[in-house]
Amino acid sequence: MKNINKFINRNRTLILRIIAVLILIILVLFVFKFISMFARPTTDPELTTSFFIKNKDDKYAMFNDSGKKLTDFIYSSVESIYNGAVKVKDENDKVAILNEKGKYIVKPGKYKTIIQNGGIFKVEEKENVFSLLNSKGKKIINSKNFDIKSNSYLYSATIVLNKDKYDIYSYTGKKIYSFKVNKDKKDGEEIAPTASNFKEYVSVFYDGLTVIFNANTGKIIKKIKDSEQYCINNITEDGSIMALNTCITWYEKSDDVKSKLLINGKLKDKDGECDAIGLNGENLVCTKNEVTHLLDKKLNIVNSDLSMMTYKDAKNYALKSGNDVHILKNNKVLKKIDNAVLSDRGYTEYGIYLIYKDNEFIFYDYKGKELYDKKYKKAITFDSNGLARVSEDGENYYFINTKGKKVSDYIDASYQIGEYYIVTKDNKKGIMTKDGSVIIDVIYESAEIKVVNDDLFAFLKKGDDYMLINLKTKKETLKINVIPAFFDHYLKVDKDGKSIYYTYNGKKLYEE
Repeated sequence: MKNINKFINRNRTLILRIIAVLILIILVLFVFKFISMFARPTTDPELTTSFFIKNKDDKYAMFNDSGKKLTDFIYSSVESIYNGAVKVKDENDKVAILNEKGKYIVKPGKYKTIIQNGGIFKVEEKENVFSLLNSKGKKIINSKNFDIKSNSYLYSATIVLNKDKYDIYSYTGKKIYSFKVNKDKKDGEEIAPTASNFKEYVSVFYDGLTVIFNANTGKIIKKIKDSEQYCINNITEDGSIMALNTCITWYEKSDDVKSKLLINGKLKDKDGECDAIGLNGENLVCTKNEVTHLLDKKLNIVNSDLSMMTYKDAKNYALKSGNDVHILKNNKVLKKIDNAVLSDRGYTEYGIYLIYKDNEFIFYDYKGKELYDKKYKKAITFDSNGLARVSEDGENYYFINTKGKKVSDYIDASYQIGEYYIVTKDNKKGIMTKDGSVIIDVIYESAEIKVVNDDLFAFLKKGDDYMLINLKTKKETLKINVIPAFFDHYLKVDKDGKSIYYTYNGKKLYEE
C-alpha cells in the first residue's frame, strides 16, 4: 500500500494528465454520438425489411429480407407494419404488438383490445379504461375519455378526442397541435377535424384553421385561417415550395376552389387567378378554365398553353405556333422554325428541344442553336439520365448524351427504371446502365426490372429457365424453370403441388 502511495505521489502530474485525456476522449465520443443521433436522416415509416407469410392453415409468420424467420406461424391475423410496429392476433385470439424484429412490444393478453392507426395504438387497460401507445410501446395518453377520430387511410397522423380537445399526433407519437372542441353541433354530432396528407406532409382542418406539418420531423409548417381546408397538391423535393388547393372530393363541384402557394413559409394567394395550383418538375403551374400555364418567379401567369410548349423554365421555352415553332428566351422570340412540329412537350431539365422538320428530327438548345450537326430519322427526347434515343436510318437505334456523344451501340430500349434500361437487339433483351454499359448481355427472350426497397433486380428468361440477378452486385440470386408470383419482399414458386417462398437474394424462406 505504501509503495502504491509513493508511486501516486511521484507521478501525480502524469496520472492527472492521463485522467484528463481520458475524460476528453469520453466527452468527444459523447458529443460525436449526440450529433450523429440528430444528423441521422429520417426514414419512411412505410419501409420495412420485415414481412408476413401466410401458410395453408391461414396462420402468419414474420420473416425479413435476409431470409431469417423471425416468428413461428402462430398469428391468425396481422395488420401493416408501420414505423417498425404492427398489431397481431395469435392463435388463441389474443392481441399483441410486434416490432419488425419479431419481438413483442406488447405481449399477447396484456390488453383486451388493440386498435392500430399507423404507428399509434389504442389499447384497453381494463373495462372502459384506455391508453394510447407509440410504436415503442410507450404510453402517450392514459385516460377514460379519449377516442381516435382519424381517417382510416391516414397513417402518418392520428387525431385523438381527449376531453375537450382534439390532439393531433404524428406517427411517432409526438403531439403536434391541439384544437379546442367547438361545442356547436351538427345533426346532433360533433364535427371532428379532417385531415389529408401528401408524402410526409399532413394538412389538418378544424373550426376555420388548417395546420400543415411535417410528420417526420413534427415541425409545423404553416397555420391558415380560412373557412375551408387547404390540401397539399404538390411540393418540391426540398420542401421549400408547396402548392395548396382547397380540398374537394371527386363528387363535389370545383367552381370555387381556392389556390395558394407556400414559399419558404410565406403564403402567396392565387385565389381566383387559378382553379388549381401544382408543380411540373421544379416549375409552378396554374390551371384556369381547363388550360394549364406556367407561373414565373413573380408568380405571374405565362399566357402560353403548357400543352403547346417544351420548357426549361417560365422564361425559356419552345412554343408551337400555327405551322411553326418559336424558341423564346426571356419570353422573347429568339428563333422561328418554319413548317415544323414540336416533337416533345413539357419540362426539359437540360433546356434541349426536339423539333421535327422536313421528315427529320433536330435538337435545339434553349438559345436557339441547332445541336450536334446531325439530323435523325427517328428520335426521342432526353430522359432523366440525360440520354436520348436516336436512329439515323429509322431501324437501328443508339443513345446520345446531352453533348451529342454516342454512349451505346445500336440498341433499342423498351423502358427505363432509374439508371437502368431494358434494351433490345435482334429481338433479344438485356440491361444497360445510363453510361451505356451493357451489364446484362442482350441474349434473353424477355427481361423485366423489379424494385425491392432500395435494390433493383433483373428477371430474365432464356430457354426454359428464369433467372433473377441483383443489378447492384450483378450476381445471379435465383434460377428456376417456372414463372414465380412477385410480392414486395419475396417470390412464391408453385411447382409439383408445392409452394416455395424465396427472398429476392435467393434464400429459401419456407416450403409447404
